Amino acid sequence: MELTETSQYKDKKVSGYMLNAGLSKENQQKVAAINLQLKQEFGDVILDQPGSALHVTLMDWVAPLVTYEKDHDALFKEVFDTYDNVLSSLAGNTKIFNVTFDTIRCSPAAIFIQGHDDGQFQSLRDGFTNQIELVAGTKQPPKIVHCTIARFDAAVDINQIKQFVETLSIHFQQPVHDFRLVHEVEMPMLSYETLKIYPLFR
Repeated sequence: MELTETSQYKDKKVSGYMLNAGLSKENQQKVAAINLQLKQEFGDVILDQPGSALHVTLMDWVAPLVTYEKDHDALFKEVFDTYDNVLSSLAGNTKIFNVTFDTIRCSPAAIFIQGHDDGQFQSLRDGFTNQIELVAGTKQPPKIVHCTIARFDAAVDINQIKQFVETLSIHFQQPVHDFRLVHEVEMPMLSYETLKIYPLFR
């Protein structure tokens, strides 16, 4: 029997620097409605994400859970100017776009919604990594467009959750006007500071 993974992120203090896009208030409410159904079915097993923590990851610059040879904050200061210049150029040449979220999935670690765009997320990720070699140990950018909506606070039979998730549906569009550079201090995005906004062009 495959079990869910108890989240190791709960109340975890960290220092990480990453780029992501948040969800609109309207779309946060749609996710909250899904999470309410999950909690009604599975109770405290579900660790739902508050609206302010919901995000679509573009990439990590200094990953919070990686052990680097240098302090995370010092490393960020070291790479920022180069990374900032490259991303500013890429963002400035990317037009505002929409992500359509239409799928809910369950993995051992999380429940997430998956979406699709016209290739903008992957183009930005590829454009950046083609010019920049990420710091050794930093996880590579995701290959999909997704937003984690819940994790687990206990190890339970994942098939029960998967079967329930398959009965749920979601469909909304999320406009992406910009990406934000955040300093995460409590995982998963429960406490963070927005350091810079990278606007896309109209």
